[in-house]
Amino acid sequence: MPLLCVGERRSPTAIARGWTWQDGRLAAKTLADALGALGLHYGQGYVCWNLFDDQGRWSQTHLDGIRDCAASGWQIVALGRVVARALRAAHIPHVALVHPAARGRIRQRARYQAHVASILQPLLRAGATRA
Repeated sequence: MPLLCVGERRSPTAIARGWTWQDGRLAAKTLADALGALGLHYGQGYVCWNLFDDQGRWSQTHLDGIRDCAASGWQIVALGRVVARALRAAHIPHVALVHPAARGRIRQRARYQAHVASILQPLLRAGATRA
């Protein structure tokens, strides 16, 4: 079962440097490391999209694409509360993770990886048995 991880928008640093989720920098590195620990790699098991464009504007095109992926059997993963709230409002089924750029205790590498594993491992196991 492929995962579609939905972020909010690129950070000012990512915009200035031209980085995207595929580059594995900043929050993308934290997420990639956590998913890599589960045997998933970008483009091979998961991809990431943002719900908002670089100016912070809502993207209906992205929301429609997320809805299409969900209908096609992708597991939608909301990264953070803002995205989870938007997907709930749009009636798109998803699981929610703490955002990979969150501050506080969850920011510790092992703690974040344990969080991601606790949410996603049961889904990945269930998906593997269905395939």
